[in-house]
Amino acid sequence: MGEADVILGIRIKDESNGIAIPQSHYIEKVLKKFNYFDSTPVSTLMDASEKLMPNNGQAISQLEYYRVLELLNASKKQTCITSSTMESEFVALAATGKEVEWLKNLLLEIPLWVKPIALISIRYDSAATLAKAYSHMYNGKSRHLGVRHSMIHERITNGVVSLEFVRSQQNLDDHFTKGLARDLVIKSAERMGLKSN
Repeated sequence: MGEADVILGIRIKDESNGIAIPQSHYIEKVLKKFNYFDSTPVSTLMDASEKLMPNNGQAISQLEYYRVLELLNASKKQTCITSSTMESEFVALAATGKEVEWLKNLLLEIPLWVKPIALISIRYDSAATLAKAYSHMYNGKSRHLGVRHSMIHERITNGVVSLEFVRSQQNLDDHFTKGLARDLVIKSAERMGLKSN
């Protein structure tokens, strides 16, 4: 059969110093689908120094924008309504814990993977969210958030994950969530072990 080069839509390249998982083919597919393949590439998504202005030109099609988000899996039905930023972060933390547990179970099924699998650390920049996750009792009114509290607390107790506080300045996912200057994007990508071609 030979070596796999695409698994579940993820392209895999075997290189001399390891395995690379480039996303260029996926990005190209999206650009072609929406006729943006000839767009000029930029080094960062949006530099923090850029000032946004009102669009006085051609209107953007809301339907096309929605289709792009749908294709990128950025748009899903909201499953839980929250009333505060901390509650929203707690919902995200519970979803992350679920993904970590799935990954850990996948690694357990790989015969050559070294066992036991080390505790997986989730770094978070919200002290209030972490305090609530480690608390034995959920004292909120929302049943949906109570269920999520139970899920993440159980994963902590069972040794699936550990939660660590990280200051916003050391938060590696900043360039996924906000506009940053190019040097900060590069520094953060290097700290994650990423490199460009």
